Amino acid sequence: MTGRKRTVQVKFYVTEEERKLIEEKMKLVPTNNMAAYLRKIAIDGYIIQVDHTDIKAMTAEIQKIGVNVNQIARRVNATGNAYKEDIDEIKGGGACGNMAVTKIKPVKSTLSKALDYIEKTDEKMLISSFGCSYETADVEFGYTLSQARDKGNNLAFHLIHSFAPGEVDYEKAHEIGRQLASAVTKGQHEYVLTAHIDKRHIHNHIIFCAVNFVDHHKYVSNKRTYYGIRNMNDKLCRDNGLSVVVPGKGSRGKSYAEYQAEKTGTSWKGKLKIAVDALIPQVSSFEELLQRLQAACYEIKPGKYVSFRAPGQERFTRLKTLGADYTEEAIRERIAGRRTRTAKAPKAERRGVNLLIDIENSIKAQQSRGYEQWAKIHNLKQAATALKAAQIGGKLPSIPALQAEYEKLQAQIRIHICKKATYCIKRQGAETYSSSHAPLITFPK
Repeated sequence: MTGRKRTVQVKFYVTEEERKLIEEKMKLVPTNNMAAYLRKIAIDGYIIQVDHTDIKAMTAEIQKIGVNVNQIARRVNATGNAYKEDIDEIKGGGACGNMAVTKIKPVKSTLSKALDYIEKTDEKMLISSFGCSYETADVEFGYTLSQARDKGNNLAFHLIHSFAPGEVDYEKAHEIGRQLASAVTKGQHEYVLTAHIDKRHIHNHIIFCAVNFVDHHKYVSNKRTYYGIRNMNDKLCRDNGLSVVVPGKGSRGKSYAEYQAEKTGTSWKGKLKIAVDALIPQVSSFEELLQRLQAACYEIKPGKYVSFRAPGQERFTRLKTLGADYTEEAIRERIAGRRTRTAKAPKAERRGVNLLIDIENSIKAQQSRGYEQWAKIHNLKQAATALKAAQIGGKLPSIPALQAEYEKLQAQIRIHICKKATYCIKRQGAETYSSSHAPLITFPK
């Protein structure tokens, strides 16, 4: 072969026992290249194997410390101060007052270890699964992943669902987590769910397969899907009596640091909104409002967008960043009495019944067992929805009427069975006669 670095070939013979011994020692390195192993041993006389397990563990811990430091830095930059409650909250994992908090991260390797962590923690309280058994979830995840055409780098996704201390008990937290997992996966991904109390607050761990078992497409995790998870979480919070951060119409989103700072009265934006709301009923014009704010020690920067800075505040805050009700035009209308503060109403829940799936005649159901399982669950849900709608509308027949209809159908079925049996006997007799008697052939005279 041209271009070979080593051109001299060395041959020697060994017994079968010696070959097995060499292969056993190769497994200790480990390596599958016998030529490289023998060459290294012949030249150096030894092979050094370095175990990086402790270094990898230390690197992981340092990364976790870096994440905590970044959280503290973000809080300090947002509020200007570091309070004891902030530090306690970061240590506790970020539970948000009386709101449920979600965060999601991919599992790129060691899927079995991630599942073992959420399943074998001593402080776990409840465990459940969907589409798989939690004891063999890694194997079943692997089978689903093997069916995907484009597997990608992610094996699964780890969703952490946290609650404030004392807000809910572990059974309710587990049920809310199950509803969230079902909503996120849409009944198309296997998942394992556990409720833990190993932190200061109860929290759920949800690990779901990165590929669904219906059409074997990957789950796409991005900003849009994460906000979808937040919206699902908000709906569950409303349904279970937990508070939800509802942004005003036209306002931009806020980080949790901004929300908590505003809630505790330490946000510059929150203080400015309170001052503006308090002064609007007392002034007759926008210019008078600026004068009153200036008298309250606010520094004003005029321009296309009026900005304010309180004593001790580092940067100016534009009015329009407070929300749609705090633009200059909106404030003028509020002063004149032509506008009131708006509140965002929750979206109406979608109602109605979808069409059922014909599983027996569906080619896709015959080719994919996962799709068949999903279709059965879909049909059951639609049947339950239709039953509930019929009960509410009073369109269901009485039980005696249903019983009479059932008996009538049973009688018709028995008649058809008898007819079918008679037909089968006649057909069998005809086939027997035709097989034992030659056909009579007549020729015309």
